[in-house]
Amino acid sequence: NHVLYSNRSAAYLKAGKLQEALDDGEKTIQINPKWPKGYSRKGAALFALEKFDEAFTCYNTGKLTCKTSSCVGEIF
Repeated sequence: NHVLYSNRSAAYLKAGKLQEALDDGEKTIQINPKWPKGYSRKGAALFALEKFDEAFTCYNTGKLTCKTSSCVGEIF
């Protein structure tokens, strides 16, 4: 379930387990590449790892996956 990986990614990030957060963010995207929150989780982990260019790209990719106005303000 992509939501479980997403939530665990957030928990890992809060706990300072950055590589685990990134791994779960990537797994979230792998399971459901059309869910923008996965990109948000991965982007946050990349940012925390100081991989700023990759984080920027990831956030933008996630933003592009959201085509409805109802989810634009929700995640980004």
